[in-house]
Amino acid sequence: MKKVILLLLIILSYSACTQAQIIETDSKMRTVIQEPEKPKSPHFTYFTAKVGGGALTDGDGGICPSANIELGVMRQLNDHGLYLGGEIGGTIIGISNKTENVDSFIFSLGPTLGIMKPIKENLNFDGHIGIGWSPTYWTAELGGGVWYKNYFAGIEIKENLDVDYNFNVFGILLNLGIRF
Repeated sequence: MKKVILLLLIILSYSACTQAQIIETDSKMRTVIQEPEKPKSPHFTYFTAKVGGGALTDGDGGICPSANIELGVMRQLNDHGLYLGGEIGGTIIGISNKTENVDSFIFSLGPTLGIMKPIKENLNFDGHIGIGWSPTYWTAELGGGVWYKNYFAGIEIKENLDVDYNFNVFGILLNLGIRF
C-alpha cells in the first residue's frame, strides 16, 4: 500500500508541476492589406483651335475653295474617352458667280460629341460629330483625326443647310489644330 500511495504522490506532484508551467507564445498581428483601388484616368478638359482648308460645293454644284477656323472646348464624360464639346467658328467659301467672285462666310456655333482613344503613347485617335447653327444655316460635320501630344491633324466632312433645309454646301476640309 505504501507503494501505491508513493506512486499517487509522485503522479500528483508531477501533475502539479505541469499545471504550474508558464506557457509563452509569440503572438503575431494579422495585417489586412486592401487591394489598391484602380487609378481612375484623369478626366480632361481641353481648349482647341483648328484651321483648315479644302473644297466645298456651292449651291449650284460647282466646287469652291474654302477655309475654316474654329475655337472649341472638349470635356471628357467617362473613362472610355467619350467627350462633349462645343465649337465656335466659321467657313469661308469662295463662290464664283457667272459675273463675279463672291466670298461667303458661314458662321456657326454648336455642340460636338466625340471619342478620344489612345493608339500609342502621345498618339490619340479623335472622332467626332457636331451640329452648328447660324442665323441662316445649319451645319453638320463628321470628322476624325489624330492628336500627337497637343497637335491635331484630321479630316472633316461638312454639310450646310439653309434655314429652309435645302442642301446648300457640302465638302471635305483638312484641319490642323492645337489644344491647350
